[in-house]
Amino acid sequence: MIEWNDSLLVGFEPIDAEHKALVRLVGELYRRLKNGDDRALVEDALFEVADHVAAHFNQENDLMARSGYAGRADHLFEHRVLIDQLDSVLDRVDMIPDEWLLQALGFVERWFVDHVHDADAKLGAHLVAWTSPGR
Repeated sequence: MIEWNDSLLVGFEPIDAEHKALVRLVGELYRRLKNGDDRALVEDALFEVADHVAAHFNQENDLMARSGYAGRADHLFEHRVLIDQLDSVLDRVDMIPDEWLLQALGFVERWFVDHVHDADAKLGAHLVAWTSPGR
């Protein structure tokens, strides 16, 4: 299970705040799965994660478009990879055993860490420069 730490900071507070919230939501989903909570609670947590991811990606897309971020197309492609994975899980969530959901959650966590350390770190540096006085 992923836990928040400073290595996940990208230096642009609005994105860092969204990432912290996502880590918290993923942690809650993980706890519900590991505790064997009622399936409806697990699914609620999963949909909450998916909703947060979609809203966060929209926020990043808006920031990239407004700031003229050159890496936008590649960044959006990475987002599409995760959205496609989440959509395939959400479409069949009622048929997926908890163990498989845990595996899917592992994929999300690995994707998130890799994405933050690479694509989001670059975006964060760009946004800090874009919002700096005298740019």
